[in-house]
Amino acid sequence: ASSVDAERAFSGGCLQVNHLQHWMGSQSFKAQVAVGSWYDTPLLPSTSSATAIIKSRTSKGKERAEPIEIGGDYNI
Repeated sequence: ASSVDAERAFSGGCLQVNHLQHWMGSQSFKAQVAVGSWYDTPLLPSTSSATAIIKSRTSKGKERAEPIEIGGDYNI
């Protein structure tokens, strides 16, 4: 870890809209900043995986979503 990582995370957080401005919960805001810092890294190389998960969860409504395969053996 270096100061560059901290600076990048801080600058990314500044680009986010304050959670109080759009009635976003503080936990949602923190999650958005965290996931944003993972983008284009080995943790989250593209948004296609996250998009597939979100679409499968929201399209099912309150029903239990089916597990989906993402990049090999991982089922979510």
